[in-house]
Amino acid sequence: GTVYTLTPVLTVSNPTVVEGLNSHAVFNVSLSKASPVDTTLTLALTAGTATTPADYTGTTVEYSTNGGASWTAYGANVTLVAGMTSLLVRTPVANDSNSEGIEAFTLTATRTAGLTTAASAVGTATIVDDEAKPILTISDAPPVVEGGTATFNYTLSSAASANLTVNWTTSSGTA
Repeated sequence: GTVYTLTPVLTVSNPTVVEGLNSHAVFNVSLSKASPVDTTLTLALTAGTATTPADYTGTTVEYSTNGGASWTAYGANVTLVAGMTSLLVRTPVANDSNSEGIEAFTLTATRTAGLTTAASAVGTATIVDDEAKPILTISDAPPVVEGGTATFNYTLSSAASANLTVNWTTSSGTA
């Protein structure tokens, strides 16, 4: 026959935020069904390719039990009272001027009291950069006496957040 699970499943959403557009990464921490007992959780943010405080403010964590109408500073734990199935958790996202790739960090919700099928759940926040990628410009070389060295200047339109590699070749022309 069919097996029915009476114990709620704990999950954490995987939000995507755009740096400069979204001020916070907001995770939805939820139970698949209402629990007959209170469920107490601890929350922990972990750096991935996104780091604190450069990309997100990991020391400022807030939660909302009313859909984001109001927020409470997170302390040691948070409780989903019996019958409640979700809460929101947020942390600020930094808006910098560095051109970066997509970055990520995680939120782990761990059950310390109550009933869930697994002791913890993890969600990954993805931060999409809002800065334009730097553009590489190569200048023409000034006239060179035959046998001399041609010098080209390379410039970037803005600072890069990581090392860049430039591959180039020369070709025969009128010289």
